[in-house]
Amino acid sequence: MEDIVNKDFIAALYYSKQGVQLYFVGGCVRDRILGKVSKDIDILVYGSTLDEIALVLEPFGKVDLVGKSFGVIKFTTKGVTYDIAVPRIEIKTREGHQGFEVDTNGVSVKDDLLRRDFTMNAMLMSIPKLELIDFHRGEFDIADKRIRHVNDCAFTEDPLRMLRAVQFAVRLDFKISVKTFELIKANSSKLVEISGERIVIELEKMVKSKNLADALDLLTATDLHWYFLGKEDKFNITEKAYTQIDTLGEFLYTIYRDSNIEPSRIFEALKLDTYTQREFIALTDIGYSINMQDTRKAVFKNMRTFPEILETHYFDYGLKGVAIKSMARGEYPTNHTMLDIKIDMLKHLGLEGGALGKMLDKIFDAIFTDKVKNTFHALLKFVQDEMDRVQR
Repeated sequence: MEDIVNKDFIAALYYSKQGVQLYFVGGCVRDRILGKVSKDIDILVYGSTLDEIALVLEPFGKVDLVGKSFGVIKFTTKGVTYDIAVPRIEIKTREGHQGFEVDTNGVSVKDDLLRRDFTMNAMLMSIPKLELIDFHRGEFDIADKRIRHVNDCAFTEDPLRMLRAVQFAVRLDFKISVKTFELIKANSSKLVEISGERIVIELEKMVKSKNLADALDLLTATDLHWYFLGKEDKFNITEKAYTQIDTLGEFLYTIYRDSNIEPSRIFEALKLDTYTQREFIALTDIGYSINMQDTRKAVFKNMRTFPEILETHYFDYGLKGVAIKSMARGEYPTNHTMLDIKIDMLKHLGLEGGALGKMLDKIFDAIFTDKVKNTFHALLKFVQDEMDRVQR
């Protein structure tokens, strides 16, 4: 933070008008106390309006007013983006994360901190002196490795905070305070108000933590598991299975596999990007395979939509992993260009259209089941035998 304090745009804001006060706020303050480098820098400006702040910042970089109605603007200079806000409160008007109005008129810094999720995220650090301002004992909670909500309306104001509590707990190796834990359980049903996109962001952070068995334990204990399973059953957790997960797709597939839920439930509950959807489908197809031959077929089936399946380490400990690695090494074809008999030759033999497609399916099936080797003469004989068989 010391390097940011000395930047020109900070000085310009600080001296822009009498009474202006600048603070670092939120996660960057928490991370500083934890001895971590924060990727996101949030700055709170008291005593100025967003329009005044934008005018001051314009000579130093790009000002984005997209979040102005929420009391925040984005400022980018020299490749770094800062969230710069004025103190604000949020007035709940209806259910859902967007069911609120933002008020910035006459809001104090202390009022602003009351609307934040957890005490560890409700601290300020003055600019330029870097003095900690902690109204809610967040520093003590960090020292005790405890996650504690700021106010009792925290989870009705934004139900996603319940999932964030679990995410922080597994990522930072913290405990959720008893009162916060009870409040999450009491409000767990409200998670349905949150969009699938926002939930996915928190799940991705859990995956990066590598403490996924603990995450599922906490989701179950807080009754948040209902959102994912759609039923009273708990997650069926095999701790070893959750130590070899690298991606969100692998995490969701393992939940589906171990907890006996329909894949459609995953897609209904979450808004997944195309990559994760295709990864999940590929893993599911391979999961259904019962031997190496079926695994090769499943890999081949998904190569067009998810070629990254050849790089997965999810199935490393077993015959499925052996089958995938053999295809990754090129020992088995993953597309028709790898066949030792070319399409032009098949056409020369009189195969066209649907007949050509069916023959290719037979060729790949024979190769994957080790009935024929991928060599020109072996494949030519196989094709001629098949054509003779059909003509009889």
